[in-house]
Amino acid sequence: MKFRKYKLEDVCNIQIGKTPRREVKEYWGKGYSWVSISDLKSRIITTTKEEITESAIKECGCKLIPKGTILMSFKLSIGKLAFAGKDLYTNEAIVGLEIKDKKLLHPDYLLYVLKIIPLVGSNNAAMGATLNKESLKILQLPIPSLSDQLHIANLLSKAENLITQRKQSIALLDEFLKSTFLEMFGDPVRNEKGWGKNTLNTVINGIDSGWSPVCLNKPRNNESEWAILKLSAVTYRKFNPLENKLLDQSISIKKGIVPQSGDLLFSRKNTYQLVGAAAFVFEDHKRLLLPDTIFRINYKKDKIDGLYLWFLLNDFTFRNVIQSLASGASGSMPNISKEKLNRLKISIPPIKLQTQFAQIVEKTEALKVQYQSSLQELENLYGSLSQRAFRGELTLNQAEQQVLMAAEPEAKYGKVIEFTPKKCDSTERAILAGHIINKTNKEDFGRVKFQKLLHLTEYFCKIDIDSNFSKNVAGPHDRLLINEIESTLERYRFYDINQSCKGNHKVNYRALSSVDELEDIFNTTFESERERIDAFLSKFRKSSWEQCEIVSTLYAVWNNRLIMNQEITDDLLKQDFLNWDVQKIKYLDRMDGALQWMKDKGVVPDGWGKLIE
Repeated sequence: MKFRKYKLEDVCNIQIGKTPRREVKEYWGKGYSWVSISDLKSRIITTTKEEITESAIKECGCKLIPKGTILMSFKLSIGKLAFAGKDLYTNEAIVGLEIKDKKLLHPDYLLYVLKIIPLVGSNNAAMGATLNKESLKILQLPIPSLSDQLHIANLLSKAENLITQRKQSIALLDEFLKSTFLEMFGDPVRNEKGWGKNTLNTVINGIDSGWSPVCLNKPRNNESEWAILKLSAVTYRKFNPLENKLLDQSISIKKGIVPQSGDLLFSRKNTYQLVGAAAFVFEDHKRLLLPDTIFRINYKKDKIDGLYLWFLLNDFTFRNVIQSLASGASGSMPNISKEKLNRLKISIPPIKLQTQFAQIVEKTEALKVQYQSSLQELENLYGSLSQRAFRGELTLNQAEQQVLMAAEPEAKYGKVIEFTPKKCDSTERAILAGHIINKTNKEDFGRVKFQKLLHLTEYFCKIDIDSNFSKNVAGPHDRLLINEIESTLERYRFYDINQSCKGNHKVNYRALSSVDELEDIFNTTFESERERIDAFLSKFRKSSWEQCEIVSTLYAVWNNRLIMNQEITDDLLKQDFLNWDVQKIKYLDRMDGALQWMKDKGVVPDGWGKLIE
């Protein structure tokens, strides 16, 4: 890949913005979008916090930035980039870079090259710590052929999108756990579920504090060195062992508390907004000591679960209660004493319910670890691709191609066979439903399995039964439709339908003498569709009702994304599945297998049918 170096002024018109005088009220108000650095939060800018008037433009000499121009901050916060989504104006900390010849330079490539090249302090950059118009003009840009530019921009965009998806997945898992906590236990301040309350000291064995000697102002290199945790190791309510200071070898250890798996840590001292942050430790650590600003809460495992207590202490509304414990002299950081913490009143739900929540947390945190590992790999790949791209060395190896394939849903999710949809009336859909029962009515067959197979048959085989499926704990659900179908099947004496008196209350479907007549009607009514319906149902011959629930829900979220023209990856589908209902977490370990089964069996949606909400 060959490059030629160009100065920025040779390929772009460089336009720096201006700020009208604040004291002139006539300059500010409804009018024209005016971009400041705080507006540079998305790839394309169409709205701004502030607008300027026609008077400001005329009297202050503000220059228009045309739609499609690249915007870049070059003062204060250097290197923030975006496209102008419409004609607009900017302040003096933002430069507009309008490409002179788009046959020479593609806008997407320019955006990425400006992200990668050093803007200050190197031979190819403007020397010094700041930028101005003159230093911007002489920025050196490596520009290959237009086709190579598009290739580079495409690859980097895919990697960047995957990184964004992983971050969103991690954030959504955090939100999932917060909402699960509230659903299971309610608001801990209002305590609308009426849980018993007691002071913290009744469910713990005590509170330990660490030791804070003078340390070196750098972190340790590895676990062979002793270090003291910094307060920031727990500030953000996630334990971060990398936030530490190296202990001088000449200092003898007087008091050592090393965080171990299952420990619950608590910051006793910080700013008012951050004091009292709790962090749970998921792994054992070596030669890493607690400081005296961090407590370890030794909870009684038979009285309270550590993961429940972690979420309780960090709950948004309960934070006000925690902060109220803090006190301190004027000018000093607020502090929470052991005595006040011991007297903290907390809700104590049944330990069995706490344990159920803890199991959900453990599974979700394990999934987060996978996502974070994947995120790190993607970020490393992005950095490697970027550097090699602008050195002309960009050739993807097999591993990189596999990672980037995740951004290619068309290739990954296969080809879907096209069918001509069939419209059913109420009797025909009851006949179809009866045939589904006949083909799949095995030992574990019940209403859940029946309804999921009905949903899948309608959407996959394109048999329009005029359903109105909506989200339900067990997947796509249409109660009125099922009631009407079951009533028809009983009226024609095809099936006797009754609910078991046993604990599971499973609905049973017992074939009656007229069921053979149903099959004759099906073969006539669905003559053109029979083969594909039976071939489809045969895929589920060995599937349990749970597998049908999982596949039906995954199919629904996948099809929803196709209908709404949204991006599709395994991670996004799994996240949609978990967000369907809080109880879907119980299938966390089975989602990957179900997705692979769907791809192997060709049970893949193509966007046909109604959106399920």
